[in-house]
Amino acid sequence: MLEVHPCGTEDRADLDALLAESHREHLVRYPELAGSYRARVSSDASFLLARSGGSTAVGCVAVQPLALPEATSGAYEIKRLYVHAGARRLGVGRMLVAAAEMVSVRLGAQVLYLETGVRHTAALGLFRECGFTPVALYPPYLDDPFALCFSKRLAPIPTGPTD
Repeated sequence: MLEVHPCGTEDRADLDALLAESHREHLVRYPELAGSYRARVSSDASFLLARSGGSTAVGCVAVQPLALPEATSGAYEIKRLYVHAGARRLGVGRMLVAAAEMVSVRLGAQVLYLETGVRHTAALGLFRECGFTPVALYPPYLDDPFALCFSKRLAPIPTGPTD
């Protein structure tokens, strides 16, 4: 069974291990970027962790507010979406994206943005399947030759009938 939940302090070691694994894979995929700046996750980001069987951490994602000059309030960004190699093609990425969308809407997001690299072909397919569409590069990715940016308008949470 696969479950996604907010990352708590008890999850920090597993999250750190996944993020380190992600970073190593990033450097293999983009060796020319070794030592260069990688956009940071903000201190007010909300991390989610995917666990298989209730114990093994198999993926993570963060959502954070995004301040864009042309964006109105309600812009959020997906950061650090990662699925452990042994858990790929099992729907973990799709579950993490769906959970990130739900958390973002609860936080007030109207539009969800993300950046990925041109060599992340599986991620590109996943994002398109999840309804994300290409947008112009936004800061801090404006000068990144490997960056591709996407966005998705989010539906508000239904409030139910009113009397």
